[in-house]
Amino acid sequence: MYCKPLMLLVGIFSYGFSTVSGGYYANVSEALMATPISAAMAGSDLSVSSGASVEGTPGNLPFDSLNRLSLAYAGYFHNSFSTSMLTWSGKPWSAIGTSLLVGYVHIPDILDTRESSINESGELKETHLSMYSASKVFFRAGIGRRFNLTPDIALGAGAAVNAKRFRLPDLGYGISLDAGIKSLFSKPGIAVAIQVENLTSSYIYWNESFQERSFPHLRAGIGWERAFPYIYGVLRVCYASPDLLANEGINDYTFETTDNNNTVETPGHYTLYEKPSLLATQGRIGAEYTVFKTVVFRTGIANRKFGFGAGLRLWKQQAGLDFAYIAHDLAETYQLSAHYSW
Repeated sequence: MYCKPLMLLVGIFSYGFSTVSGGYYANVSEALMATPISAAMAGSDLSVSSGASVEGTPGNLPFDSLNRLSLAYAGYFHNSFSTSMLTWSGKPWSAIGTSLLVGYVHIPDILDTRESSINESGELKETHLSMYSASKVFFRAGIGRRFNLTPDIALGAGAAVNAKRFRLPDLGYGISLDAGIKSLFSKPGIAVAIQVENLTSSYIYWNESFQERSFPHLRAGIGWERAFPYIYGVLRVCYASPDLLANEGINDYTFETTDNNNTVETPGHYTLYEKPSLLATQGRIGAEYTVFKTVVFRTGIANRKFGFGAGLRLWKQQAGLDFAYIAHDLAETYQLSAHYSW
């Protein structure tokens, strides 16, 4: 009985923002709100993560029976900027899971040249130069419900609202809605998930003369888990697709060799219809192996970027520490987190 009013509300919300200018990269900084667990696996854990942060669908939320509080920190490109993230997820009711996330991005020592001018020789006058720090505050609240279809098959569905505040140094505000579903097949240990980001178009307001929106993204993920008692371990292998709507801007590169034997890299944008091989070349693949329920090893690769990490579980897995290292063309990146479950 609530289906038609909900569809009408979403339609009105989307139409209200339909005339606002948009682009592929309006919300690109959302990827910074990733946990070290996901970063080490190159974001491939769409179908097996807790669902509390943006790398996992909120359809995952009702599958964890524990409350978990987590604090994470990441330093990017020789600490040129950093992110901090506090996350809570829990299951207050038997079939319903919820989560809250507060994230902060800090970019210090940015040179402000807006009040400066160019002299006759084309050099920047330094009389009006100043420094400032940019920041972003990110808030996410999610809820998901589980449906047990059979003793071995369960379905989860959820949604999450994202609110953002930017300072660059002008102030901007944004809001968006994500949704997702997950199917868990217990006997083969397979999880399949679908995530829709910016379901109603992520909307960012800077001032009366400039607003923008980001396009929706559709991703699919699959994960497989199996225990190996004879070597006291549990293996997880995961895959997450690129945006199936091809709304991420540059998503492929071509390489050409010049007459001087130099390799020239040319970025490009393709749809999956034009280039189905993007599912393989731009997909995210990762693995996680847990030994004695205590030590965890992770690795992953996505878009030619390689990551790895490790974790340590303490006090009968109630507490844990996680670390991730990501190789990048600009500079290496690291992430740390600590969590407690009860």
